[in-house]
Amino acid sequence: MAILTVDDLAAILGKFNISTESWGTGKAKGIGDLAEEINNGESSLRINDDGIMRVTRIVKMRIIDPNNLARGILKEVFQILPDGRRRDRNQMPSGRIKAGEIPEIAMWRELQAELNINQAKFRLVSTYEETEEARSYPEMFCCYIIHLFEVIPYEGSDVFRDEFEIIATDDNIRHHFAWVVEEKKK
Repeated sequence: MAILTVDDLAAILGKFNISTESWGTGKAKGIGDLAEEINNGESSLRINDDGIMRVTRIVKMRIIDPNNLARGILKEVFQILPDGRRRDRNQMPSGRIKAGEIPEIAMWRELQAELNINQAKFRLVSTYEETEEARSYPEMFCCYIIHLFEVIPYEGSDVFRDEFEIIATDDNIRHHFAWVVEEKKK
């Protein structure tokens, strides 16, 4: 497989009038990050009559406390990146599925890396797609293929604390978690 260089990627995006000028500033990732995602098989590019978009397969984990359902679900509230920037998340723990990986393996990898969970009951709830402007890459759309799992950690897990921080073993990002009661949709 050929390696996609940053210059090649910039040329491809330029043909679709996607400006990368703001990438790598503020909360946006840089063009090198996208090239790395593509080269690692974590993302791909889809080109069709509508233009170009990033396609990413992810797992999301709805983690519940079976002994206290009223406390809601576990959410990643924010991250502190290695360079000190804060990135607000307010979402269920999630992660990209790597090339050649099945969703269940990606789920376990993320549970271990982000939450130090090694044992849990789980079930696949649904698989669906969402398309939106990529939060990490302004002006570019992304199709997220989402595999949603419900996860019940075994008793004794550290995740049952009200709020906590874990430094991920795979990327040195500080992840801040809290139990959040979701509002019912009307």
